[in-house]
Amino acid sequence: MGNLQVSLPPCDSSLALGCLHPGSVGVLSGEDLEYIATNTAISKEQVEIQYQLFLTRHPDGRISSKSFHKLMKECYPGADTEKLERHIFRMYDTNKDGDIDFREFMTVLYIMSNGTLEDNLKQIFRV
Repeated sequence: MGNLQVSLPPCDSSLALGCLHPGSVGVLSGEDLEYIATNTAISKEQVEIQYQLFLTRHPDGRISSKSFHKLMKECYPGADTEKLERHIFRMYDTNKDGDIDFREFMTVLYIMSNGTLEDNLKQIFRV
């Protein structure tokens, strides 16, 4: 399976989301493409489209907790979102590396939007 090549516009690297490997900016590995398609029931073509969309906003392929905080503040202005942010970030950062990558994001997003009630509860309350 090949790699998807994406042309990236210049962007603020502090806001990032995607599943990248060192030295491969803009490349979604075949392994990641296969994993996301298999574990979300989203077609490979849709995964590629979503990846390209994420990279237009998040070209270095990751979103830090600081960037996530900024996004939450934009979504919920005036609200105290600190506890909610930590909980949601923990849900997405499944490998606990301090960033959310595309693979993590797509998996949780799919479960939360299309999963069964049991799947959603497992994701929300995982230890």
